[in-house]
Amino acid sequence: MINPSVIIQEVENYFYLDKDVLLQYNRTRTIADARAVAMYLVRYFNNYSYQEVANTFKKRDHTSVIHNCKKIVNLLYNKRNDPLSIATMKLVSQFEEYYK
Repeated sequence: MINPSVIIQEVENYFYLDKDVLLQYNRTRTIADARAVAMYLVRYFNNYSYQEVANTFKKRDHTSVIHNCKKIVNLLYNKRNDPLSIATMKLVSQFEEYYK
């Protein structure tokens, strides 16, 4: 189990985003994609329900989490060369390495 705030911080660092930008209401593509990755990672590493992930990301609904997680899973299985898929795989391996 990895603290969600650590995951959010590492995703923001990876995508060169300002602190806590993933928790704000912003639909810019870069931020939305990074938020999707962070939501997926929070769910993946903590086995949270969609509602628990939504509660972690303020002002988000569980349906947003479902959509974002499906988006990332689809990329991981069908478009492995997509930059977002590559970023997700790098972050997963980074967390698995540090938090064994």
